Amino acid sequence: MKTQSFNFDTAPASALVTIAQATALMSRSRASVYRHNKSGELPFVKLGKSTRIRVGDLRRLIGAAQ
Repeated sequence: MKTQSFNFDTAPASALVTIAQATALMSRSRASVYRHNKSGELPFVKLGKSTRIRVGDLRRLIGAAQ
């Protein structure tokens, strides 16, 4: 499988990341990401069977935590 590098700082707000990428960027567990979604703080985007998160939503959540 080919891996692509991802630059969070330069990615457009509309870019989508996987749950695994979001956990790495947030330094949180997978369960924590799902808790943020359940509480309404972090909306998910469903693409068929896969779940993604908008970079803009992730930046907003990380910024609010700081």
